[in-house]
Amino acid sequence: MKNNFRYSRAASTACCGCLVASFIPTSIALADWEALPDVRMGVEANDNPRLGQSREGREADPEAFDDHTSTRMLMDAAVRLRNAGPRGEVMFRPRARVDTYADEVDEELEREDLYLNARARYEWTRVAAGVRANLGRESILSAELGDTYLDEDPADDPIDTDTGQLVLLDEVRNRAIFAPYANFELSERSTLITEARHVDVSYTGPQLPSRSDFTDSSFALGVGRTIDGRTGAAARFVVSRFEAEATSNETDTIGVEGTFNRQLNEFWSFNLTTGLQRSEFTFVDEEGAPVDNAATNYTFEISFRKQTELSTLSLGIFRRLNPNAVGFLVERNEFRTNYRRRLSERLSAGVGFRYLDSGPLDRPGQDREYARADFDVEWAFTPSWALSVAYGAVDQELSGVRPDGSANLLSVGAVYRGLSRGGD
Repeated sequence: MKNNFRYSRAASTACCGCLVASFIPTSIALADWEALPDVRMGVEANDNPRLGQSREGREADPEAFDDHTSTRMLMDAAVRLRNAGPRGEVMFRPRARVDTYADEVDEELEREDLYLNARARYEWTRVAAGVRANLGRESILSAELGDTYLDEDPADDPIDTDTGQLVLLDEVRNRAIFAPYANFELSERSTLITEARHVDVSYTGPQLPSRSDFTDSSFALGVGRTIDGRTGAAARFVVSRFEAEATSNETDTIGVEGTFNRQLNEFWSFNLTTGLQRSEFTFVDEEGAPVDNAATNYTFEISFRKQTELSTLSLGIFRRLNPNAVGFLVERNEFRTNYRRRLSERLSAGVGFRYLDSGPLDRPGQDREYARADFDVEWAFTPSWALSVAYGAVDQELSGVRPDGSANLLSVGAVYRGLSRGGD
């Protein structure tokens, strides 16, 4: 039985409750709580929002419809509620994205997305424990195309599950992620690490062979070591189980991974993670025949980050084995970079680029290539308000599943950011 209603109701209730809380003035809230809003409003033109995939509403000339440019008015509102103390912190970040299109033929594209990201952490004398939660109820257009995270922290989206399948656009994807952890101090420099994560993704419409409800649960046990004041390392043993409804897929994975991180200097930091995973899986193929197989995969992550008073740069190369709504674990090779710089006291600019090449485990012929680039310029006319102009480009190739497509996006709008008491 699907869990659509349960997660939809949970996400909606949690988001609405926190959005109400965001309107409480800080002065009458608890003294240690801080409310930090972030609101974006604007107009955007997109020359191919469906990337050539969806065919609904094409009673006339399909080619003329493909040349149609969609125009929408949008609002993206979020607020960060944070309470920090000497031994821990609690943070909630509800977010809502809504838009409306100028043309009736684009009604299927309209979004009413709700999110709630939360984290909590507390430290005792020799133990530190915490939890991260991510709830989302979003349209297919938002769910299946990844962002470059030009304007937000990628930690808000702790796992990538997009498929690129823009079909049945009136569906909604519900996602719930729960990830607790606990670290136990073994000595002055060594720590026992325990981590768990449960992911539940479901869709409101009928199951498709290429887009399925799924769950993924994992547990990791490891040891971390502080080598010196700027260098750390860790080793983990990981087990996970993936289940997808449409493909009757059951995948059990065990693996090991090692992590090395170092603060190279005042500005640069570096992270390296490598691992090896063994997956045993069963599923039902297109002819209805059961398949039982196994595969071994390597994973790695190499990332750099530079932080100065005027600019921030992050770049990374990743190879991951991710649970995915295509009904299988997905081998995902990715390059990502973001750069933002303050050009003057009032003017700032940012650029982001993301490229990925992915394919289902042991399923040749269903590969996906996806690239997205974003660029924006902001002019701040007050400490909190800014005018923004942004351009984005998207290109996607799906081998034999859906038509390839590319799109250009241009937007103009206003941005409001609240000022933090702590300056972060």
